[in-house]
Amino acid sequence: MNDKLSATIDRHRRYKAPEHPPHRECGRAALASKGRTDEAIAEFLAALRLDPDSSKAHRNLGDTLASRGRQTEAIEHLRRAVQLDPGDGSARYDLGSVLLEAGMFRACAELMEPLNGQFLSVRFVLSTTV
Repeated sequence: MNDKLSATIDRHRRYKAPEHPPHRECGRAALASKGRTDEAIAEFLAALRLDPDSSKAHRNLGDTLASRGRQTEAIEHLRRAVQLDPGDGSARYDLGSVLLEAGMFRACAELMEPLNGQFLSVRFVLSTTV
């Protein structure tokens, strides 16, 4: 086998390894989607210890915390996700949804204004909060 092919196969094996971040991310999200939220929260927190600037881990942790009614913590992590990746419309939308549930209408409207037109429900949220 030539060196280039061997290197490609090795790279592919490393990518497919369960410890590779994208696969770990999918596993954590799967735990949350199956209702195993305590395990998912622990996994997201472990991911953030390894990479405190992972916007995806902050967003997914925030979403999972919100699903458990832990709004204050959810807002903290979702805000961090938006700070780390301001172009992530999903993180912004998720944060806006939690702010709305928490009764923080003005903060929700200010946050979601840039998304007006990207998500149909944003127009409704904006029309009901200001």
